Amino acid sequence: MQRLVCPILLGFFTLSACEIPTGFQNGSGRILDDTLNITIVREETPGFLYPLMRHDVHFVGHLDVSGFIDQYDYKSQDVGFGVILDYSSGYMPDRGAKFRYRAIEWSHVLLEAGHSVDYAFSASSPFAKSLVRASRVQVRVVNDGPLPAPNSEQLTGPENSHSRPVFTRDGQWIYYQGWDSDNRIHSVNRIPAHGGIPETIFETAGNMGGFTLTHGDSVLTYVEQHREAKSQLVQYHLDTGTEKIIPIDGYIWDAALLSIPETKHFVSLADPNVVESDLILIDAEQGTVEILFSREQDGPISHYDHRPGTRQISVVVGTGRYQSKVILLNLDTRERTTFLPYLPGNALVWGPNGEDYAFIKVEEQGLYEQNIYLNQAGVERQLTIYPGAEEQLTFSPDGRSLAYLAIRRREHQIWRLAL
Repeated sequence: MQRLVCPILLGFFTLSACEIPTGFQNGSGRILDDTLNITIVREETPGFLYPLMRHDVHFVGHLDVSGFIDQYDYKSQDVGFGVILDYSSGYMPDRGAKFRYRAIEWSHVLLEAGHSVDYAFSASSPFAKSLVRASRVQVRVVNDGPLPAPNSEQLTGPENSHSRPVFTRDGQWIYYQGWDSDNRIHSVNRIPAHGGIPETIFETAGNMGGFTLTHGDSVLTYVEQHREAKSQLVQYHLDTGTEKIIPIDGYIWDAALLSIPETKHFVSLADPNVVESDLILIDAEQGTVEILFSREQDGPISHYDHRPGTRQISVVVGTGRYQSKVILLNLDTRERTTFLPYLPGNALVWGPNGEDYAFIKVEEQGLYEQNIYLNQAGVERQLTIYPGAEEQLTFSPDGRSLAYLAIRRREHQIWRLAL
């Protein structure tokens, strides 16, 4: 069975139970609801910068004929989402087989506690008349949900989505990327490392890949992508606002741009055929590239980082479902050594001492259960546990905190974690 998920997000709330049948369509059978709980809450969980409305839809039902339920839809005022399932493989369950649908979404459309909200839920099947429930529910406020780590702090919020945090060398600022809801305007911004008012450094309507700070944090270098499968490095001088364009012989993928200290070289992922991603070394003077790791020969590359105090980069290469190995590559000799034969995740970043490291562990629950772990002197401990995904880790220069992208409540925001 192939499953296609087609969410339609227009806003959000919390509801309770639905009961009033208001309409029917399609085949001769009936859809019967065993359980239908709809909850809309104003979620004011401590640790987040702002509240959101959470809509939670939980349905269990069955048909009184053979067949399947292949579509679910939910609407409430200006909020709506749904899913369509493809059963083209010939799957045909027996009469009475249970079908389950669970969806949780969030919205910035805030409602006060006690506010009554109309909603409609429907379940559809080619073998039965559609089940439609419509009713009203009262919004309630909750602040007892899962809590972020007490030593963590959300830095950005809700105007745009954000990613790729980078500390300045003095540790006072965090630079990061942003993009608007239409993914048309990309920006580089900065915010005080301990929280405060964000500033936009510049905006571009082009396709921006990874970026990094170089030349004592006075130059911001980023990848600009072109539809002709070509890329260029743009070096933006923060003090003058001027740019230097460096054409690149190849297409650099939308991935992290790693600067090699005391050189004019960068490391990133490139798609020579816009199909497979190779790890490449970029010469910023010549615009030439050298393949360091080949996806075809070495496997899928999910992360790479410079090991402080050395001429080595670590490369995380996938070896199986949620499993990787970590290879150290000497940039002078191109010698490879295995640092970790097994990593239960997809990313590893080095602390400033070149010995401690943090990594992302992918839990068994799947993609959106990715947590941060820290290894200090061989002792491993878990740092985050909130449901969601942590990505794009970076240490502060003093090693006392981590900045990272947290995908929580369907949002991409920058967080900081004190160690």
